[in-house]
Amino acid sequence: MTYLPMALQLVVAAAVLLLSAKYLFGPVPADYHRRIISGNGGDTVIADGVLKVLTALYRAMGGAFCATAVAVASIAWFAPGTNLNLFGIPAIALVAALPTILVAYRTERATGVRTPWRPPLAVAGLAVAASLIALASG
Repeated sequence: MTYLPMALQLVVAAAVLLLSAKYLFGPVPADYHRRIISGNGGDTVIADGVLKVLTALYRAMGGAFCATAVAVASIAWFAPGTNLNLFGIPAIALVAALPTILVAYRTERATGVRTPWRPPLAVAGLAVAASLIALASG
């Protein structure tokens, strides 16, 4: 196995870690959520209870993305070239990314507010590409 697949897998882990930080430490609601809630208009007051629920969901999702990043980085670093690496990393990426992509894409289509479905699509594609490169390089 060449170092390129491992490097790409570590880039995938880093990208997912950055995404996790957005939800672990970022503002609630995110700008695009605020625009959706307000009907793509001006400022909207969000009830305290709703804000608490959103905050809990953001932090839990951030933790799940962080765990995904750690799993991908661990497999990339400690199990290069194994079946777990070649098939597990793309499986993890696709299972984490597909619901995110589909829900965000559908929300964007329904509301007209640009949602962040594109980065998870790119990251999942990179995870699959890394495995294909590793398989092709023997």
